[in-house]
Amino acid sequence: TALVDSDLCVYPRERFERVMAEAASIERMLLRRTLASLNDARERMLTLGKRGAQERVAGFLLDLVDRTAVRMADGSISIDVPVSRGD
Repeated sequence: TALVDSDLCVYPRERFERVMAEAASIERMLLRRTLASLNDARERMLTLGKRGAQERVAGFLLDLVDRTAVRMADGSISIDVPVSRGD
């Protein structure tokens, strides 16, 4: 379930591959972003294995700040924590 209204665009694989073949700059940009995302995920997995429970929760909250923080009028930072009380 999406948290906000979202639009999803679906492209046939053949069309996507054709666009990538015709636009090398877009292909390189997509590859760089994909590799950076994979590297971030790998780093998170490695560091999570070395951390205790408090450090994992702190890291989770810092990650939420990086991804979803909203600066309020008074200068404070607001984040949505997407976990239930049961979690």
